[in-house]
Amino acid sequence: TLYNVANTSDAVYMLDKSSSKSHRPALDFYYQQNMKKDQTLVFNLVGTYNYTDESRFYQESLHNDILTDVNNLVIGKKYSLIGEGIYEKKLGVNRISGGLKHTQSFSDNEYRNGHNYTTEMNQAQTFLYGEFKGKVKKLDYTLGIGVTRSYLSQEGDEGYENYTFNPRLVLHYSLPGNSFIRLRGDINNSSPSLSNLSAVEQTIDSLQIQRGNPELKPYLRYRTELTYELQKGIFYGNLWGTYEYQPKAIMDEKYLDGDKIVQTWNNQK
Repeated sequence: TLYNVANTSDAVYMLDKSSSKSHRPALDFYYQQNMKKDQTLVFNLVGTYNYTDESRFYQESLHNDILTDVNNLVIGKKYSLIGEGIYEKKLGVNRISGGLKHTQSFSDNEYRNGHNYTTEMNQAQTFLYGEFKGKVKKLDYTLGIGVTRSYLSQEGDEGYENYTFNPRLVLHYSLPGNSFIRLRGDINNSSPSLSNLSAVEQTIDSLQIQRGNPELKPYLRYRTELTYELQKGIFYGNLWGTYEYQPKAIMDEKYLDGDKIVQTWNNQK
């Protein structure tokens, strides 16, 4: 029962029922070739199919009169192909590696809520990188550099295509005894989910509407982590701190549209 806290006699009966099911089969091919002169070549190919079926039935009634009637059904079908190739070579105590990873996703979503809507999306991300792992006395270090291409096209919308720079640094220094200190820093990409990009409008209840945002863009995550670790006999201790900065992060946003509250997502300031 939903009632007004200022007037408990102002009440309605609410019924809210939802269900969901999903299937996600995947097929994974992995190949590794160990070659002469401490060289290794690895290929990995993964194909997935993700099927989701989510339904929600919501009603508000007063004295058998239906005031709000929501019956949503979302059927999603997503096909993904992920391919990656890695080359690695040892140079004494040092090691160099490089790789290319590509993810291609196709999504078809069907929305039924009194009206039928169908959305078709094509999302891709390509990551090219190189990395060097070295050692100087008690200091192990890793220097990495990468470039990411993110792409999205959606039926009826402009989509996006952008390129970002992804550096990576790890410093690991061994201290007396079984202890060490490690500093790690990197810049990574975060892409909006396909469901958040859909502009289809769905009613949540008598006050709220959920609406995707096709204008969402990928954003960068800057992360630094400092760790100190100590082990003595059977005792183990770990002390660490992390700083993470995400400008233009994708987060919830709500605003008024007439007499409704619209819940959506946006690249925040």
